[in-house]
Amino acid sequence: MIVVETSRSGAPILKVDGRALASAVDPLREAASWAKSVEATLAPGTAAIVLGVGCGYHVAALKVLCPRSQVIAIESSAEVAAKALEFNPSLKPGDVIVENDRMKLTEHANVRDAIGGVFVPVTHGATAQIRPEWTSQMSALLMARDKLSFLLQLRMRPDLFALLDPKKIETLGSEPISIKTLQKLFNDTSASSHERRLWRVLEELVL
Repeated sequence: MIVVETSRSGAPILKVDGRALASAVDPLREAASWAKSVEATLAPGTAAIVLGVGCGYHVAALKVLCPRSQVIAIESSAEVAAKALEFNPSLKPGDVIVENDRMKLTEHANVRDAIGGVFVPVTHGATAQIRPEWTSQMSALLMARDKLSFLLQLRMRPDLFALLDPKKIETLGSEPISIKTLQKLFNDTSASSHERRLWRVLEELVL
C-alpha cells in the first residue's frame, strides 16, 4: 500500500508498505546530497539512468546539478511515478519511465537515446530495498552482465554488433559478461584494430 505523509521539513513523502521512499526528516536535503555524489561520477555529456524515482526529489536535484546531461528515472510503480511528478513540477512525464519488463524497457525512446551514448546507471537506495528483484533485473540490463542483457544492448547498438561474430554470440552461456567473454566474440575482420575495438565495446556495454 502506498501512502503520503509529511516529513518534518514539511515536504510530502511516500511510504510503500510502511517503508519510506525518502527521508522522513528532510527529503530535499537528502536529495541534494545524493545528487552531488552522483554528479561526481558523470563526465560531461554522460546520461544518468536512475533506477527508482521514489518521491522524485533526488531526480529533480540531479537534473538541476547536471543541466547538460540527460537524466531519466525508471520506476516499476505507476502510482509512485505519478506522485513523484506531482511533488516535483520541474520533472516532466518523459523524465520518468514506468516499466516492469526489462525487454520492453529497450522500446522506450528516451532509454534508447541514453543507452545509445555514454551513460551511468544509478540506483535509488530506498527503491532497491523495497523492490530488490526489479532493481536487480534492471541493473543487469543496464550493465549488460548476462547474455539476455548483452543482446538487448547490442540490439540498440548495431554499430557495435557489426564488430562481433553472431555465431560466437550464440554460444554464450550463463556466465557473467567480462573482458574474456568479449575477446572470444570478435569476428575475424576486427583483428586489425582488436584492442581499440575491444575497449570500445567493453566501455559502452559492460563497464
